[in-house]
Amino acid sequence: MTDPDMHRLVEPNDVVHAPPDLGRFARLRLVAALGVVSLVAACGSRPILGPRDGSVSDDVRSMDADVTDGSLTCGAGEMSCGGACVNPDTDPANCGACGRGCATGEVCNLGRCSGMCSAGLETCNGGCVDLRSDSANCGACGNRCTGGATCSAGMCACGAGQTLCGDGCVNLASDPNNCGGCGTQCTGGQVCSASTCATSCAMGLTNCGGACVSTDGDDNHCGACGNRCGGGTSCAAGSCVCLAGQTRCGGTCVDTQRSANHCGTCGNACTAMQVCSSGMCTTGGCATGLTDCGGACVDVQSDSSNCGSCGVRCTGGQACSVGTCVCSPGQRLCGASCVDVSSDTMNCGACGVACSAGQVCSAGACSGTCATGLTSCAGRCVDLTSDASNCGRCGNSCGGGARCVASRCQCGVGQALCGGTCVAVYSDPRNCGMCGTVCPAGQVCNLGRCAAACGAGQINCGGACVYTAVDPSNCGGCGIACAAGAFCFGGRCQCAGGQTLCAGVCVNTASDPANCGACGTACPAGQACSAGTCATMCPAGTTNCAGSCVNPLSDGRNCGGCGVTCTGGTSCQAGMCRCAAGQTLCMGVCTNTQTDPRNCGACGTACSTGQACSAGMCVAMCPAGTMNCSGACVNTLTDPANCGACGNRCAAGQACVAGMCTGCPPGFMSCGGRCVNTQFDAMNCGACGRACAAGQTCFNGMCATCPGGLTSCGGMCTSTQFDPRNCGMCGNACAAGQTCTMGVCSSCPVGFTSCAGRCVNLQFDAANCGACGMVCPAGQMCFVGRCGGCPGGLTLCAGRCTNTQFDPLNCGSCGTRCPAGRFCLTGMCR
Repeated sequence: MTDPDMHRLVEPNDVVHAPPDLGRFARLRLVAALGVVSLVAACGSRPILGPRDGSVSDDVRSMDADVTDGSLTCGAGEMSCGGACVNPDTDPANCGACGRGCATGEVCNLGRCSGMCSAGLETCNGGCVDLRSDSANCGACGNRCTGGATCSAGMCACGAGQTLCGDGCVNLASDPNNCGGCGTQCTGGQVCSASTCATSCAMGLTNCGGACVSTDGDDNHCGACGNRCGGGTSCAAGSCVCLAGQTRCGGTCVDTQRSANHCGTCGNACTAMQVCSSGMCTTGGCATGLTDCGGACVDVQSDSSNCGSCGVRCTGGQACSVGTCVCSPGQRLCGASCVDVSSDTMNCGACGVACSAGQVCSAGACSGTCATGLTSCAGRCVDLTSDASNCGRCGNSCGGGARCVASRCQCGVGQALCGGTCVAVYSDPRNCGMCGTVCPAGQVCNLGRCAAACGAGQINCGGACVYTAVDPSNCGGCGIACAAGAFCFGGRCQCAGGQTLCAGVCVNTASDPANCGACGTACPAGQACSAGTCATMCPAGTTNCAGSCVNPLSDGRNCGGCGVTCTGGTSCQAGMCRCAAGQTLCMGVCTNTQTDPRNCGACGTACSTGQACSAGMCVAMCPAGTMNCSGACVNTLTDPANCGACGNRCAAGQACVAGMCTGCPPGFMSCGGRCVNTQFDAMNCGACGRACAAGQTCFNGMCATCPGGLTSCGGMCTSTQFDPRNCGMCGNACAAGQTCTMGVCSSCPVGFTSCAGRCVNLQFDAANCGACGMVCPAGQMCFVGRCGGCPGGLTLCAGRCTNTQFDPLNCGSCGTRCPAGRFCLTGMCR
């Protein structure tokens, strides 16, 4: 099918004819009945309509977000050529650049003239397109999506948060003509606020033509009513910004690290024989693990615009994982869109299960009201403290890569909000150390400072110094990204402990109703997944949250109640989101006020430029034994965020021992990157995250009061007679090099050395073998300052050799303690 006007601007009164053999109206009826997605009916003809919220004109000139060039409005990925909007990736008359035409018999393939299309693409009017995602050729050449719909899985569908009403996609939360439901019109000067007609907008929302929207995050009203984001930008903090890692070139967001037309900087085009790799045009081809897609070196395993093969784009809210388009963890693909069945009123608990009028979807069940801790936003019961689409209030969407933490849109650890986008200031050469600090040509950004070269163990990825062994965005090589929920360790993307990779997504098969017990094993409707088995009822102590049997006392995604998510580094402890021991909640984020230069000693106390935070005080120089890592004085021998070197973060489930990310020694468990003894740690008593109540301590893995002779200091039973951190009394720490003897700080006796405030014998201490911080590997002991095995008849327990036949602390096996008043004989407590 041909369309000679395919590349010109679509005017408001244009009519687009759909091929009659597609049966789109029938598909519309079927999918709309399921309440899954909204298809745009096109039997015969229909004028082109745009996304509607009741306040914007139906005049739309592209299928995606728009970018304005004078009076011309072009779509994302398009550019203005001779007064018309064209897609340089597919237009044979403007292939890769305006006026660059392909010869007879050639097609425009990913911005380059070629004899044939790449695998997975089809030829439409001389251009190579993906019929599964191209809104101008959806399902078939020339089949254009209208009414604000986009193409997903070869079907025209409304985007997330929108519903098909009549012939257009609308937002029921703000459209005054379809407020809360199709056809429900607000009259008498009323506005539509949070799906309800009202006399005025709720707090934090702005009246834009009768639609109550958040101008902080609304792409159609960004910063002010009618200010529409385009060119691939999204609205964040009231400004139209590109995604993290992208730059705006000629009104369109591009990744200058791989764009063949904007390689390294806007306008720097690579030749036909070159590729763009890490921001440089090269003739050597793409690096290992990357694929040449129209001159751009991309990872087809994780690139959502080239998923599995070049030009195959993920749509409907999906992302690319292991070369397959998948929904994010916690979401399911219903029809052509990813939805959260725990809160979606049209797919409540399962795809196609729609709630009745006036009901809300709470924890995967239709109900009259939301559960405790959740708020109804357009019928969806969400946690305003953690929901990125409703952060702090309904409709307030976080953008630019920010997350919702404690009801505030915030960037992740090590990131800063620069121009509305979260960037890693410790490695971003365009924002090195702080927003706007651009490293000179030829230099790189190394730990927040411009330098001539990267440090040991780091790789230069487009001017950013990264550790490819642990960086999830550059795992094993530049540009190789891990999927959502996965982490990078040893240069390989892996799922966290207790999770399994199912169809490219890390899930817990013990509780995931879509993968219960094994990948692909879905529980029937009405059943929930409990311990890897589908059951009609959750066992005692657990709660059914959208088909998953979880413990609300310890589940971070359902803490204290279904849908209540712990954020900011907190974990669920006794049904409450709390920080780990030694950390403080500052502006919704857990931090160590002993080392955080932005919260040094107390929340909000920031160190001056050039200073670092050490022991809760701002200093000009870090003390001996610590290193200045982005303003924090840390011990790289033990810090899981800076293990062995600044920025080298240990993977989930690992701890930093002697400057190396590794598992914990026998008797210890990794909790939040620290090796802890769950037998005595009050914040992790018996298991990670199981915190004792105020006034209690942890003894033998159970919360209780301290036994005789010991004092509770910070939730830990300790002897104030010998503890250098609590010498004589809780909180009285001995100076560096001193130890605590009979409640008095003093120097170590002959033959002993002070290591972290303890007098130890370097000849036999497995945690300080030969030198402070030199930890022997699991299964070895320290003998004459060297790590090795235990002598015959002895067993290594918690770093020391002992006889489990007579040791009351390790009776019969390591960690088996005899109760008070009993002794160990032949491996049994008597």
